[in-house]
Amino acid sequence: MARAAGKSPLLIVAFTVIHLCLVPVMGYVVVEESSSPLSMRRLKATHLHFFLQDFVTGDNATAVKVAGVANGTTSPFMFGDVYVIDDRLTQGVDPSSPVVGNAQGIYAFTGMNRSSIYMAADFGFTTGKYNGSSISVASRNPISETVRELAVVGGRGRFRLAQGFVVASTRYWRGLDAIVEYNATVLHY
Repeated sequence: MARAAGKSPLLIVAFTVIHLCLVPVMGYVVVEESSSPLSMRRLKATHLHFFLQDFVTGDNATAVKVAGVANGTTSPFMFGDVYVIDDRLTQGVDPSSPVVGNAQGIYAFTGMNRSSIYMAADFGFTTGKYNGSSISVASRNPISETVRELAVVGGRGRFRLAQGFVVASTRYWRGLDAIVEYNATVLHY
């Protein structure tokens, strides 16, 4: 049998693959940097200071265990336990101090040989200049250390495209309940 119109099937496949690989690149080139609503804005650095009130015990618990080790083994470091949180963010260390927002997300105990969690949470602000805005934290959090650093990986509202870090300091820790001071440095547009 003769090849259709004298074209090699290998050539047709090669052309198709190259075409499919270049289409997304060409699509991104068409959208120029100056068309972005953020391109004309300057990068800003904002410092945020607040306290996370995380309570697992009591009638008004803000963190709830949703998963744990299924095989019945236990760990002194709660390895494998997963919690969902809706913690209050306050101006001061006292739980009754004014609320400035809330942190919603999850944390999982990930340390086999020490108390450590992996935390992914949205810290939403409900008052003042940053009302309706939030920062997103996704990071290892070695809670047995008094002071630790967490990564800010995003945000919304005034903190759109945020990046930065949080220095977290445990101010109160009894059993599973904790009050943690957060000093965040956030870069955003």
